[in-house]
Amino acid sequence: MRKLKNAYLIVSGMLIQIIRSPKSALSFFSELGYFFRTYRAFKKADTEGQKFETLPIFFQRRESTFDRHYVYQAYWASSIIKANSDTFDYHTDVSSNVSYVVQLAAFIPVHFIEFNPPKLNLDPITLVQGDLLNLPFEDSSVKSISCMHVLEHIGLGRYGDPIDPLGMQKACLELTRALAIGGHLLVSFPVGKPKVVFNAHRVLHPVNILKYFPGLKLKTFAMVGDKGGLQLDSKPENAVDMNFACGMYCFTKEF
Repeated sequence: MRKLKNAYLIVSGMLIQIIRSPKSALSFFSELGYFFRTYRAFKKADTEGQKFETLPIFFQRRESTFDRHYVYQAYWASSIIKANSDTFDYHTDVSSNVSYVVQLAAFIPVHFIEFNPPKLNLDPITLVQGDLLNLPFEDSSVKSISCMHVLEHIGLGRYGDPIDPLGMQKACLELTRALAIGGHLLVSFPVGKPKVVFNAHRVLHPVNILKYFPGLKLKTFAMVGDKGGLQLDSKPENAVDMNFACGMYCFTKEF
């Protein structure tokens, strides 16, 4: 029974990786051979006869495994929020990656707005059930907001949200409505040659997307390009020919 379970894990793990990256199929036998060689070596070296199971992880021994978009955007946004933290009592985040929110909570209280709030138990984080298309805020009332790598999914049904081709535009308008005069809105999403990948995400035109935030002024723009490096103090125009860059926008509301 255990052998069948191990075989299932090996095959399913391989198939999942191949689906995610079809090019990985070319190195199938190399990865499989490496797994069995190291498996046998571990068993032979284990003189204590430890009880163990297998959970094959493929295609990670030759390349870095961190997601550049999420790592660099967390650094970028945290730096801006920390630099301005003397101007507000708490920061508000809407549906961003939980690890980023927890990182923020190390130096500023965070109100975390999420449709299905996670079961976090950290004093600096206040969990609030909310919908990005109907935020629980008065007009122009929130001094510091972030919404990182979220907007591109709205309306595509990926997370059980209602299908709406204009979902992202409506969400941008809602964030704009809630932002206080003099406040900062930090958003990020894929930018470059525009397209919709149903039901995963959108890639937005880095310049045309500015119209989704009427009345806001773009203070700074940074991006992670197709080759992976963080480019601070960049311009949206620099991302026009990208395929899947991460555009990071810092907006402010002046009136």
